[in-house]
Amino acid sequence: MTELIVLRTRPWIVIFIRLKPEQYILLVDDDPDEHLLFADALKELRGAPRLVYSPDGHQLMQFLNGEKELPAIIFLDLNMPRMNGFECLQEIRKSLKLNRIPVVIFS
Repeated sequence: MTELIVLRTRPWIVIFIRLKPEQYILLVDDDPDEHLLFADALKELRGAPRLVYSPDGHQLMQFLNGEKELPAIIFLDLNMPRMNGFECLQEIRKSLKLNRIPVVIFS
C-alpha cells in the first residue's frame, strides 16, 4: 500500500510524497542541523519512512551505486565538500540505474 507523506521541513516548505512502506528518503547534506530538522519533521508522522543520510556527494554516489533498494526520493544540498549537488545530479541523471529517482534540490 502506498502512503501519502506530508513532510514540513521548515514553516514555508511542505512536501507531499507517496511512499510504499519499504521505501526510504535519502538526505544528502554536510550540515548535521539539516539532518536533525528532517528527522524531527519525520518523527511527527505516523508510519514515517526511514531516513538515510549521506554527508557529501562522493559518499552519496558510492552508496547509490552499491544499493539494491533505491530511495523513493533524494533531498540534495547544493553546497557540499568533495562533490557538490550539481555534480551529484549530473551523475544521477547519467545513470540508467538512478535517473528515475526524484531529486529535490535545496541549499
